[in-house]
Amino acid sequence: MGLDENWRPVLGNEVKNILSTDNRRALMRETLISKNNLIKYINVLKEKGLLLGDSQEGYSINPMFLPKETSGIVEIVFTLDIEN
Repeated sequence: MGLDENWRPVLGNEVKNILSTDNRRALMRETLISKNNLIKYINVLKEKGLLLGDSQEGYSINPMFLPKETSGIVEIVFTLDIEN
């Protein structure tokens, strides 16, 4: 979520894409998962509607899953059950 929330364009024509090469590398480094597993997880998140967009317009997190901040406090409580 931090990747999506903190994204800022570097170039004028750059589209928001939280799944850019640099972001994928950062995700693999921070979560210690392999490239193959990352691809599997990304595909599941796209199928379930948590990631929106495509390779042309870029990917972002579905806004309904982003936490709301109230007076500097963020509280998130949910259960995510992804079935195959």
